[in-house]
Formats: sequence, structure tokens, C-alpha cells
Amino acid sequence: MGLWFSLFRRGAIKRYDHIMSLGYNCEIAYQLFKHNRFLESNLFAWTNIPSLDTLIDVLGDLSAIGRDGYLAGNELYRDAATGIGFHGRARPSELANDPAAAAEDVRELTGRVAFLKDKFVNAARDGKTKLYVVKIRGDETDVFEKLNRLRSRLTALTNGDRYDLLVVTEEKLSAILRPTDGDGVYYRAVPFFAPDESVAGKHKNFKAWQRIFDEFRPLRKLRQTKHYKFEDLS
Repeated sequence: MGLWFSLFRRGAIKRYDHIMSLGYNCEIAYQLFKHNRFLESNLFAWTNIPSLDTLIDVLGDLSAIGRDGYLAGNELYRDAATGIGFHGRARPSELANDPAAAAEDVRELTGRVAFLKDKFVNAARDGKTKLYVVKIRGDETDVFEKLNRLRSRLTALTNGDRYDLLVVTEEKLSAILRPTDGDGVYYRAVPFFAPDESVAGKHKNFKAWQRIFDEFRPLRKLRQTKHYKFEDLS
């Protein structure tokens, strides 16, 4: 973590029991892990969400996820009802010629997503401090209207629990929106987002994310037991 922030902006640091990514892809989860060296498992951490509207709709009906099963793509499984992409234990394309292994991968995914859905709802209502983090695509329209709807969904989900929302954009969109912090909503920008297919690549953007997560921090460190494939590339 940044020593400068701890020494000179200590009063600005915010700490949370839960920091939960709302997508739209894996970059937030990856940067949280790189910064803190651990990551709390979370329903949307390692997903690909087609749009902010998709996220808003799903938060209003989490039961839709998994309801109609999962469709095998090349890299991800797509939830048939919502279009959200989830990672299996293997790439679906690697199992195309092994139906038994493919079926087992989908069974594992189905159980894992069901567990994470329950965990997501329980964390929303456990009375602890929580931060939801969402990335906004540069081509999103009506951003503030959609964020208002997103907040309404989160307020209903948290059932009166206090939460904050961190909205991350690219700098070019931030310059257009000119957002201001207020009422538990914080806006931060990075120069650019990593490509969907390479969020764990070396994109020279780590310092911008570091500044964000120097400010927004976990309340306590968790013991990391899972080994991620991208750790072998770091």
C-alpha cells in the first residue's frame, strides 16, 4: 500500500468489512488482489457483464442467474438468462471434445454461483461496512440516470444497511461527466481500462489503481487460500 497516502492523507482513508466488485469485468478484482494480496470471493468479481443495464436488472432479480443454465463460449460460460459471463475451471473450448468433463465443469460452476449468490445477499445485509465498486464503460449513455437506478437496487438489496458506492471511469469519460462525490458515492478515474481479454496484463496502469485502493481499503486482511492463474504471470 502507498506509504505517501498513509502519511499525508490518512484522514481520507476509508475502510470496509466488505469490498465487492460489480464488474463490468475482472479488472477491479484483479487490481484489488494486486494491491492487497488477497481477495474476498464475490459473485461478480470474475464475471463479464454486458452492460450497466444488465447489472441493474440482475440486482433486481438475482434468481435469474443460473435459472436457464449456462451456454459454453470460447473463454467463458454465458448465463442463458442474463448474458453474464462466468469462468469455469477450464475454458469451455478446451472441453469441447470431452462431454463428460464439460458437464462436470458446468455442475461445478452451477454450485459455485449458487453459493456466491447466497454469500452476496448475506454480505449485503450483515450490518457490516461495505463498498461496492463498479466500472463504467466509455460508451455507456445516461450514466447518472443508470447510477440512480443502480443505487435503488443496492438500497433494496442491503435492506437498510449502510453502504458506499465507488464508481470508476476512464479519465476521458470523467472529463465529460464532471462528477462530484456525495451521499456515499465516490467517483475516481484511471487513464484507461485494460482490455477485456487481458485484465491481468502489464498495462502500466497499476499506479492509478493503487491510488484508488490506497484510499478505499479493507478493514482487515483475510487469509488468502486460493491460487489464481494470473499469479504465475505476475
